[in-house]
Amino acid sequence: MSRVPSTVRACSLAFVGFGLAAASLGPILPGIRHDLGVGDVGTGLAIAGAGAGWGSGVLTSSRLSRARGRRTSFAAGTTLLSIGLLLLAAAPIGAIVVFASFLFSFGGGLLTGAANAALAEADDGSLAMANGFFGLGAITGPLIASALVGIGPGWRAAPALAAAFCALTIPLARSLPPGKLPPSPERHGARGLLRRRLYVLLVAVIAIDIAAEAGFIGWIATYADEARGWPDWLAAGSPTAFWTGVTVARFLGVRARFAPWTLIPMTTTAATAVLLLLVIPGAPAALALIFIVGAGCGNVFPVVVATSARNFPNDVDTGTAIMLGATGTLEMVVPLVLGSASALAGTTAAGIVVVAITFGLASMAAVIATVSGRRPAYT
Repeated sequence: MSRVPSTVRACSLAFVGFGLAAASLGPILPGIRHDLGVGDVGTGLAIAGAGAGWGSGVLTSSRLSRARGRRTSFAAGTTLLSIGLLLLAAAPIGAIVVFASFLFSFGGGLLTGAANAALAEADDGSLAMANGFFGLGAITGPLIASALVGIGPGWRAAPALAAAFCALTIPLARSLPPGKLPPSPERHGARGLLRRRLYVLLVAVIAIDIAAEAGFIGWIATYADEARGWPDWLAAGSPTAFWTGVTVARFLGVRARFAPWTLIPMTTTAATAVLLLLVIPGAPAALALIFIVGAGCGNVFPVVVATSARNFPNDVDTGTAIMLGATGTLEMVVPLVLGSASALAGTTAAGIVVVAITFGLASMAAVIATVSGRRPAYT
């Protein structure tokens, strides 16, 4: 399927909106904890709900794209994003926060599943570029949340503002080709892909890495607020350093064609920087380390998705859906683990240890995937 520049622009702008939404959740969690009485486990459930929503949304996107087309998945995704964010802004209790996190992330899964599959087919750097725009939204989200928490109307205004932006991107669905995807006789399908060692290992790398990223993004503001004693506005803005690192790495890597082995230093750098957060004092040094975490893992997502599309070109939609669906599943598990670990240990620093271990597991999977990447893919 051909890809026109308007599709890239539409996906990039929609990714800015989802970036605003996704990155605003972590920074407003301290305010939610204070106002609604949500504890460590409840905080983990909110982050897990977001991960579960995204993963199930991506899996649904694959089926919806085949039946109704990527345009339908894009439109439904941006619509549910807006509705879920409005519900989050109005949430009266913690249970509604968890449900709203699931709902807006489910919309994000419908959006990103269709958009990433369309961009991955091009194999020309547009995937990394569009996800770089996601990073721009993710940088802006914590900054806006920080300002609204510190000097503005409070945490509820952040998801409300993100909902308004996402609503503006709904009409951009017209930029994607209409109609359902044409059948391909050379498709291997889900069962065929899951019999390919390289594909399974790529799924493991991206699922473990993104789960670690989600846990880190959602937890870092809470850790900075409670364990380091940062003021609310600074803690709420701390994920900006992470997303700045992600965005810089992705835009610098637009024209690069990364080999699978580069996933090893990416994930190892992230794990090391997370561990150093526990021992290096001072806000400037901590913000620098948060930036390094983002820069280290920033290209893992586009590298894995592009490598999968390159090796399994007849199964782009199915391959992307399974890959990101598995990611969403682990995104649900890791926040629950770090929330429970922090509750048992009596300190939010325990959650940071869980994140570091998870990045380490992603690095181990990358080592095995690199070895397997030397074999033919469709065998």
